[in-house]
Amino acid sequence: MIDTIDQLLRKWVGYVAGDVAISLSFEEKLETDLSISLCLMDILSMPMYGQGRRLPLQVRLRYLVSTEANDIEKAHQILGKLLFSAMEKPEFEVDLESVNMAVWQAFGIAPRPAFYLSLPMRVERKDTTKLISTSPELVYRKMRDLDGVVMGSGNIPIPNGRIKLADMGRSVTADEQGCFHLASIPDKPTKRQFFISAKGQDFEIEATLPEEGKLLLLHLQTMEV
Repeated sequence: MIDTIDQLLRKWVGYVAGDVAISLSFEEKLETDLSISLCLMDILSMPMYGQGRRLPLQVRLRYLVSTEANDIEKAHQILGKLLFSAMEKPEFEVDLESVNMAVWQAFGIAPRPAFYLSLPMRVERKDTTKLISTSPELVYRKMRDLDGVVMGSGNIPIPNGRIKLADMGRSVTADEQGCFHLASIPDKPTKRQFFISAKGQDFEIEATLPEEGKLLLLHLQTMEV
């Protein structure tokens, strides 16, 4: 099952970077001028939505993506292409938090540019319930993408804040302009709770999701930029 996700990522890397060597572990030493590492770091929980006792089992697999090459500029170029390609795919979630130095020390390698990439893995479960005579009620939950901006006093964007969607446990980091993107979240309920960490302060905000395609503005009124 996990190996299926491994193969999916291999195909994606091949599509973006061409014919390059790919390793699934930092311990795997490749004799090549350029290699890409897809190291599975975490298996994260993922909430289940719907009705019934046999909902699909699902988790998120989080990989650490990095490149290594004799030509550093070439390694950086390929890493950038992978990063922006991943950000374009709705089923991928990119996490730009810095990699803890202890991670590199554990693998015994020098620190290098990298980013975390997570994607869902679902397993359908066989329905063992008995047939019923009445027609079942079909429940459809629409998924959507959410774009927003974190702003401080005077409507000035707050850069690099950490935004967490409370009911899903999903989090992202805003860019230098305070902009963030959350992919594939349920459009209901419309009122959602957000936890925000920025400039050493923590905030809790309840906000109503805007119409799809419009920005969600999260105002940190007590924060001075």
